[in-house]
Amino acid sequence: MKNKIKAILFDLDGTLIDSHNMYYTIWHNIFKQYGKNLTKQEFDSLAGFPYQKILSILLKEKKDILKDSNKMKNICNELMKQALFLIPKKAKPKPFARQVIFELKNKGLKIAIVSANEKNLMKKSIDLLKIQTKIDFFISNKDVKNKKPSPDCYLLARDRFNLKSKNCVVVEDTYIGIEAGKKAKMKVFAIHNGIDLGLIKKANPDYIFDNLLDVKKQILNLIKKE
Repeated sequence: MKNKIKAILFDLDGTLIDSHNMYYTIWHNIFKQYGKNLTKQEFDSLAGFPYQKILSILLKEKKDILKDSNKMKNICNELMKQALFLIPKKAKPKPFARQVIFELKNKGLKIAIVSANEKNLMKKSIDLLKIQTKIDFFISNKDVKNKKPSPDCYLLARDRFNLKSKNCVVVEDTYIGIEAGKKAKMKVFAIHNGIDLGLIKKANPDYIFDNLLDVKKQILNLIKKE
C-alpha cells in the first residue's frame, strides 16, 4: 500500500523557531509609545494571528489610531524593522527543529513552511534554521487572502504539492493554526509550548507533543502502519 502521508506542513514561529518572547518585547515597547501597557497574557492569547488582526484587537480603544492608515502602516513597519534586526540575535531554533526537518526530508517526505508571518521575516527565520535546501517552498501571509484560522494557507500548500488533504500532516503550536489545519481536513500535530494547554486541547488536534522529536517519531510510526 502506498503511504498516505506524503507532506509535512510546518508552522514557523513557536513551532520551528523560538521567537515568542522576542516578539512580545517588540510589541510591548512599541505599544508603550501609544499609551498601552501590553501584558504577556494579552499577547499570548493572540499567538499566531497576523499583525493587522492583533493591532485591531489590542488597539480597539484607540480608534484614532485604527482609523489612521498612516499610523497603522508606521506601526507595522516598525514591528517589521525591529523583528528583522532581532531574529538573528534573539530568536533561536526550537530543539530538534533542524534535525527533524532533515530526517523527514531524507525519508522522502515533502516539506513546506506555512505561516501567517511576513515573507521577509520568514526568510530570516528559515536562514537561521539553515533548512533552505530541505523545504520545497514556504507560504507567507501575502499568499492567501484569508489568514489562519481560515484553512486557505494549508489548502494552498496541499494544492501546490498536487496532493489530497489526507496526504498532509500539519504541525502547529497555536489554537488558530490547529483550527486552520483541522478545517483543511488534515491530520494535525500540536506542539505545546507552555502558553495555554487548555486552548490547544480545545482546538482538538489529533496529537499533542512537547517536542519535535516526538512529532517525527509519530509521523514515522504512522507511515509504517499504512
